[in-house]
Amino acid sequence: MAKSSPFPTASSIVTKKHIFIILLINMLFFVALSLVLYYQYSIESQKLNTLYEKQVNSIARALDNNIGNVSTYTLELHNLTSEYLKNNELTDFSTDFPTFKNIFTYHQEKNFLRLNSDAVFARTKNYGDMFIVGDLNELDNRMAKYIHASYNAQSFQYAFHSNNEYVTLSYFFVQSKFVSIYPKIPIEDILDKHPSLVSWLDYAYEVYNEFASPAKNLQGNLFWTKAYFDRAQNGMMVTSAKPVYDNEKYIGVVGVDVILKFLDTFVETNNTLPGNAVIISNFDQVLVATDLNYQTEADIVTKDAYFKEKQDAVSFEYRLSSAPWVYKLFIDKSTYRNNVLENMGTLIVFSFILLLLIPVTTLIIYQVYVLPKIRYQHNLEAKNIELDKLNREKEKNLKEIKRYQEKIIAQKKLAALGRLGSGMSHELKNPLNIINNSSKVLEDIVDSISQKNIPEEFNQDMSSLKKLSEMIYKNGVRANEILMGMMSKFNKTTSEISENDLSNLVQKSILFAKEAKNEKIKTFGIHIQEDIEKNILFKCRPQDIERIVINLLENAIDAVAQKYQNKQIESPLIKLELHQIKTKIIFQIRDNGMGIKPELEEQVLEPFFTTKPTGEGTGLGLSIVYDIVTALDGELIITSKENDFTEIKIKLKKTS
Repeated sequence: MAKSSPFPTASSIVTKKHIFIILLINMLFFVALSLVLYYQYSIESQKLNTLYEKQVNSIARALDNNIGNVSTYTLELHNLTSEYLKNNELTDFSTDFPTFKNIFTYHQEKNFLRLNSDAVFARTKNYGDMFIVGDLNELDNRMAKYIHASYNAQSFQYAFHSNNEYVTLSYFFVQSKFVSIYPKIPIEDILDKHPSLVSWLDYAYEVYNEFASPAKNLQGNLFWTKAYFDRAQNGMMVTSAKPVYDNEKYIGVVGVDVILKFLDTFVETNNTLPGNAVIISNFDQVLVATDLNYQTEADIVTKDAYFKEKQDAVSFEYRLSSAPWVYKLFIDKSTYRNNVLENMGTLIVFSFILLLLIPVTTLIIYQVYVLPKIRYQHNLEAKNIELDKLNREKEKNLKEIKRYQEKIIAQKKLAALGRLGSGMSHELKNPLNIINNSSKVLEDIVDSISQKNIPEEFNQDMSSLKKLSEMIYKNGVRANEILMGMMSKFNKTTSEISENDLSNLVQKSILFAKEAKNEKIKTFGIHIQEDIEKNILFKCRPQDIERIVINLLENAIDAVAQKYQNKQIESPLIKLELHQIKTKIIFQIRDNGMGIKPELEEQVLEPFFTTKPTGEGTGLGLSIVYDIVTALDGELIITSKENDFTEIKIKLKKTS
């Protein structure tokens, strides 16, 4: 399979470049459009905020005016009452007592005096109610002041109440003694729940005493109470009141009750002012809210509890000047956002159209500008691929030719070596035989002469001559053995290549090598392990396989024997394996012998190079093996580590 290029193709570069440019332009356009929309959204938000703030301020100011009227009314009522209490000349009990006896009625059961509804005092008609704890004996100058002050305020009370329906009651309250209330109240229904008037007065006064006493309000300022359920059954109320002093002594309050229901009109919202409006007191009470409806005091919600539910909302607030209250509007963020977007309608439609144009513009640019270049690059790339394919095929063919050339060269080299070896062996055999025979004859002559009586000075020469003849014979025999070995290695039969059982050939060759090296195997205790897979068929000349196996096994035996002799190993071991793996036949031999020095690894395949001790090898074994393997179109791999191991692996292609 042809390898793919590690580099990006020209068309991919062009495509990526232009797509990147298009995407960059689109992204910049999108960012610019987003910034415009964001900017416009901010402007519309500011406009909407301004609108809401104006509307909130308008409503809150109207509320402030109404509440301001109550505060002003409370202060004016307080001033009228206080002025009467300060002026002692205005009251003469001796002249008023007969009148008081006629206009007040004593109610013995509850022990109180009540002003008659049709009573006329100081030529002024009664419009309200007055209650005094006790009987006529309680009437004195002090009480006369209270009555005069209350009568004097009734016309003012009448006028204010007539124009302000949300104000239910206004009164002058002297703690546990006297109360003047406008307008009249159904006291009978109220007192049904109390044993006496003073009991009801104390109960009702609890609302004010918390804020009116000098301990709580030393300056005597106007105050607003907490929201409460009215003791006179008028529903949820809030009171504006101011402490009253007589001769610098705190005696009670002047107060005005306001129905909380009246605040509902200020928290009603509509399409132009959506959301929930709320009015919060200085006691963190939610007095009224768009989404609340109080029935009892227990229903009153605190600011924290209400705000917790409005965390995800936009808010606008206005602090009232006439009361310590805050008017606040909460608009849900989704509603607020929709209102902003609604105001941006035209721009959003325009932006949407532009967004739709982006892919259209991109497609046009792509088809007009990018696509032709991509097609050109694709055509160029196709030509390059075709050229690259031809080059790879050419390279493959050249490698195949080179491999066959090497195979032919190896075969010719092997044949030439065989002829050379055979020729040399035949040519040298006769001279060697003559040398060996002559050295024997010379040795016999020396022995014969030595037995005769010869001068003493020749005995030493005869001895030296005998040693020389023995040396000549010994080396002649050695040379003859080398020649015989070479002849056996170069011996080549005329058998042709045929399909053989490679497993049997390898096992037979192992036996031949063992027989040749039997003495060494026994002497050094060499252990040979065999793992030969059966029934492996291979087309070859049998003698080629024999040469490979015998040469490699003999070399391995010599290597482990040498290491054993050097006392560098205790258990000489040789492993032979033959296996068939897919399309390959693997023959492998490994020994734990001397190994090969790194600097000699490139020379071991050269002819006549040997790593064995002098006189123990011809240096032709591995060279011949390499040539045979090459001729068989195989591969020879040598792996070795000095003084550790040598492993030779031969890979052959299956031929069947």
